[in-house]
Amino acid sequence: MRARLTVVLAAASCGLLLAGFGAASLRAPADRISVRVRVTTHPATIQKVQLFSLTCNPTGGTLPFAARVCRDISLHPKAMLAPPRRSPGGKSSVCSGSEFMPVLSVTATANGTTRRFTGTPGCSWPGDQAVSVYFDAAQNNKKDLPRSEALLRCDEDSVLFVVPTPLASVVACTHGLWTPRAEQLIRIAEKTPALAGLQPARLFPRDIGALRCMIPAGGFVRGRKLSGLCGVTMKNVWSKATVSFTEDWPSGAGETARHVWHVVVQGRRVVATSQSGPVPPQLRR
Repeated sequence: MRARLTVVLAAASCGLLLAGFGAASLRAPADRISVRVRVTTHPATIQKVQLFSLTCNPTGGTLPFAARVCRDISLHPKAMLAPPRRSPGGKSSVCSGSEFMPVLSVTATANGTTRRFTGTPGCSWPGDQAVSVYFDAAQNNKKDLPRSEALLRCDEDSVLFVVPTPLASVVACTHGLWTPRAEQLIRIAEKTPALAGLQPARLFPRDIGALRCMIPAGGFVRGRKLSGLCGVTMKNVWSKATVSFTEDWPSGAGETARHVWHVVVQGRRVVATSQSGPVPPQLRR
């Protein structure tokens, strides 16, 4: 049974800790890779332990989908071999569940260095995306494996590890909302005249979520910028999609102003646009 993700705010920052592997070894490893996976489950509340092995370059071992998992390691070596861990006081997600949730212990050796990590599939961020892949493979779960593989980028994308942690983007990634379709819709919507002149690629995230941004400010003082929050949300991704771009910026006296652009995309064509909120800073005269 997969654990449920509950996002929890801890204190100040979230670090990317890759102890045990140097920067060079985090590239796709060319040498022999050895992985040992210990899976502990509790069917009918009775503890069951299974042991699996995997080798890559060449491919072998007892783990099902060995060639596929080796490909995942090649594409996502950080996530699969040395997953990041939350720094003390950082922001992360944790589980809500029971003592009978499955637990995986993984020992991975690549380029002469061994890394050990433990986790519950689908349980926490950062660090457990690879655990889900190993678990699905061990359970011969062909149905869930593709989704787990798609989430590996959540443990590698540098966008998610800036300080302060972009929580909305983390939630979107770990819930499977970072998809090629969503990214395509953003690119299409940004070309609408209402947005194109604002250099949206420099402001808004490439995927659903929200990031800190520096918004150019118009007016008499040239070159001035405001520290704000720029985000993207979507509705009806697979039909007539609405892509919404949001700018938040300080408006004085502790208040925040917001402007929203709504772009409706059907197929690969923009069919409608609308806006709401005060004039955005970059359009002020």
